[in-house]
Amino acid sequence: QEELRQGAVMACRSLVLAFTAQNQFEDGIRVARRLLVLDPANEEGHRMLMGLLAMNGQRSAALMQYEVCEAVLAEMGVVPTEETAVLLHQIRR
Repeated sequence: QEELRQGAVMACRSLVLAFTAQNQFEDGIRVARRLLVLDPANEEGHRMLMGLLAMNGQRSAALMQYEVCEAVLAEMGVVPTEETAVLLHQIRR
């Protein structure tokens, strides 16, 4: 079961990258959200969703997604990586 879940996560990741490359932000957002349902602690997935929301003009939602990411990671006793903090800073600007 775990193997199937990881395969689904990787498929979602690939789709998000493809949708992003084609500027299909709404589709990318939908798939990134699905990725996070499958793997809520996937920090890359949170970054992808934050970036897509920002590119789609949903800055407030992107900033809120950072808070979700931070809360999920805090439950595991970790903080977001520098890469995620840099993205947050970029979105804030």
